[in-house]
Amino acid sequence: PNGLSQLYVPCGTIEQYQTANGWSVFSDRIEYQPMPYSVNITPTEFGIISLSDASTICDSIKLNVTPTYGYHFTQWSDGNTENPRYILLTQDTTFSAEFEKNQYEVHTASNYDFRGTTIGDTVAYYLDTIEVQAIPNYGYHFTYWLEHNQYSNPYKFAVAQNEFLTAVFDPNKYTISVGSNVEQGVVRGENGEYDYSSELHYEAI
Repeated sequence: PNGLSQLYVPCGTIEQYQTANGWSVFSDRIEYQPMPYSVNITPTEFGIISLSDASTICDSIKLNVTPTYGYHFTQWSDGNTENPRYILLTQDTTFSAEFEKNQYEVHTASNYDFRGTTIGDTVAYYLDTIEVQAIPNYGYHFTYWLEHNQYSNPYKFAVAQNEFLTAVFDPNKYTISVGSNVEQGVVRGENGEYDYSSELHYEAI
């Protein structure tokens, strides 16, 4: 006993050994057993798993997952869904995490309801390709998608976030030319190019 430098006991049992008959004399030498287990992390392209160190068998290790953009953590390979997660190791262990793509909402609208309508509102997974379309009313034409500065119609793109796209519709332009038989009268008013639904005034004299 006098030559005993250290006594290692199972995790959570120090107090019992320190007060037990025959063991209490070693109370100042009782410690937990050093951590004998290895921890392996399965790499993944969808997130980063960080691991804190544990020095003894009674220390919990901390696992934390940081998902790659466009993904979210769902669970560990054993079904546990905690993040971060604290684990008391009892054996060599390998950890892996499972991920799913994020879902994003896509909404569309016209810059003026009376000028046209849009279709393509949806919910899509990260990097899914979707299509939106602008449909002008009579007298108007589609110009571009405001937020993306895109002139395609229909317009296809890969979803990477929640989107609200505004279709810009502008009025058509029409050429107005007026004239008269100069021997019988004249018309007052300007010839030119005018927007649809413009109010013009002409006078026949």
